[in-house]
Amino acid sequence: MISRRDFIAAGGALIVGLGLEGPQRLLAQTVPNADRFLGKPVAPDLVDSYLAVHADGTVTLFTGKVDIGTGGRIALRQMAGEELDIPLDR
Repeated sequence: MISRRDFIAAGGALIVGLGLEGPQRLLAQTVPNADRFLGKPVAPDLVDSYLAVHADGTVTLFTGKVDIGTGGRIALRQMAGEELDIPLDR
């Protein structure tokens, strides 16, 4: 039986984690008086998702979620499309 240590050493895997705080602060500042729309103060360090609506009518949804083959990306597209009343290809 191979030990866990030997398995990891033989596999040569590299796992890197990265966290960025700066972009979240910038994104939170793009909507002036956002607390007026939400009914509560918005902490800049808590913003992790946003929508970008482009001039041609397309929408890009940015989230911190990763699609690992479970259909999360499609589900988010469907929810955003339904709420914004736009087709999925936009």
